[in-house]
Amino acid sequence: MNWEAIGAVGEMIGAVAVVVTLLYLVKQIKQNTESTKAVGLQTWQSDSSAHWLTTAANREIGRDGAAMQYDSRNLSDDNWIAVGCWLLNNFRQYQTTFIMHERGVVDDDLFAVEMRMAARNLRIPGIRQWWDAGGRNQMSPRFTEALEAFDPGKDANWAWTKETGFVSTDRVESLSINSQPRSAR
Repeated sequence: MNWEAIGAVGEMIGAVAVVVTLLYLVKQIKQNTESTKAVGLQTWQSDSSAHWLTTAANREIGRDGAAMQYDSRNLSDDNWIAVGCWLLNNFRQYQTTFIMHERGVVDDDLFAVEMRMAARNLRIPGIRQWWDAGGRNQMSPRFTEALEAFDPGKDANWAWTKETGFVSTDRVESLSINSQPRSAR
């Protein structure tokens, strides 16, 4: 065997080694991508849970949020900022879902649920007042355009009244806090 033949065999072995290494790297990149998506989704879920658990634990923000649903004039001088910040956080969570969906982290089903919730929230008069007064300007133009164009369908929202408990409704008037200003209650 001459040196040229040995060199050719060496080149062949080297080429096979390069192909095997590339295939291994592709597999590792896919695993890393999936892992990164899983961490991103877990972080999103933790943030979302923290937002809603804070709302559940803070009776004032829950009560004030319910009071402003029909008309934001139901808020008082001392709670409008807290409710505005709560709405901003809420819609930023929706925006995060939108961005994560664009990047392939959030699947189509979860994206549709979150966008439907956000679009339905914009049907609530007090939330729409906040949105139109400048809430939309706190969001990215892409998200704002997509949300305002999103059709949430005819499925109802849910509400709660003392008389009926939880109810399925698309009528904000049936919420337990009506349109009376706080001073009239």
